[in-house]
Amino acid sequence: MSIYRVVYYSRNTMPEQNMMAGFRDIHASAKKFNKANDLTGYLLFDKTWFVQIIEGDQKTVRACYRKIAKDPRHTGLVQLGVDEVLNRAFGDWSMGAMILTPDNHEILLRSGLNAPLDPLKLTMSRTIRLLTELKFAEQRKSMAAWSWKAKRVA
Repeated sequence: MSIYRVVYYSRNTMPEQNMMAGFRDIHASAKKFNKANDLTGYLLFDKTWFVQIIEGDQKTVRACYRKIAKDPRHTGLVQLGVDEVLNRAFGDWSMGAMILTPDNHEILLRSGLNAPLDPLKLTMSRTIRLLTELKFAEQRKSMAAWSWKAKRVA
């Protein structure tokens, strides 16, 4: 069975004072919804733009995308592409997420992008590469923190 994937970006409309709480709510809701509906993916947020990949059954991904399109916390959805793949890129996460900060701008550079994020320079393949790299960076950071804690306990 193939995995259907949609890649898009959109512009944030949340006011500054509610932005971080709004992002946490989006992430928590997505994790819960995705887990219940066998969807996976990754969400990048830089306070201006959302960039997201959603993977799963075609019918479910399309329904999720329609639901996302109606969310008033963003506007101007631009679908960079859809495709079908054999394996999920984010299969181990119901919804990974990262807020882009100066600490992780080097990943943008490795993906052929500059900071701040310019979605007009995004393509589907570049976005997949960027979000996959961010996922791996987050996993390395988690593993390093776990390793440090394990050493302290020993």
